[in-house]
Amino acid sequence: ADETGKVTGKTELSNIGGENSYIENFYVGENGKIFVCSARYDDETGEQNAVIGVYDNEGKEICTIVSDIEGMYISNIISSKSGDYIIYSSAEENQTAAKLDCEKGAIGEKCDLSLPMKSYVIRGDGRYDIYYMTNEGVYGKNIKDKEGTEIINWIDSDMNSNIEAVAIAGEDDIYCLSADYDNGDYTINKLKRADEETLKAVQNKKIITIACYGLYDSEMYERISEFNKSNDTYRIRINDYDKYTEFEDDTY
Repeated sequence: ADETGKVTGKTELSNIGGENSYIENFYVGENGKIFVCSARYDDETGEQNAVIGVYDNEGKEICTIVSDIEGMYISNIISSKSGDYIIYSSAEENQTAAKLDCEKGAIGEKCDLSLPMKSYVIRGDGRYDIYYMTNEGVYGKNIKDKEGTEIINWIDSDMNSNIEAVAIAGEDDIYCLSADYDNGDYTINKLKRADEETLKAVQNKKIITIACYGLYDSEMYERISEFNKSNDTYRIRINDYDKYTEFEDDTY
């Protein structure tokens, strides 16, 4: 469609996955590629696998990739400067990444993301290969890096814990969707970088660190935010040890 909303072209997607399949979601990469993901079921075996249709920005098919990983659920597809990556989970794996080979139409080698168990991969602006959100904030990470770089800390940004979604459109162009579960309202907040005067005032405060495990109490976050805004001497930060939970053996 053009800027007026007029449809200028269309591509038939009904054949993705064939029979007993349905389209689950689609993603648009920074390089203009369009990834359409569908789930396909086998009536005889009861197994489910994923099928990915890859198209260019004009809707022309590049390839179709059929997964042989049983129970694969695709949570995200990232097109970065390092290539195209699929983020998925399955019956045996949690939040795994693999490179997509669009020339061969295949899922390539797996990548060790080393992400915290309770984290969610989100869309970014290309400065990092992937971005992910946790209970503490938002981080950017390149595939080759072992650890992510903190971009947003919810407490430092005076945000509560009920962040439903984050959109990173640029270094100084970040939007958050927060929820008020008491009345069902949603709010879109735009975060901007603090000016030098504000940053200096915050950095000169003494830090009180609260250690916890799995802090999801929005009222606690709101009280901490109110304290940080009103106190000129002290500032509270959270160190949530839930980030060290391991999926493989439920180690705490």
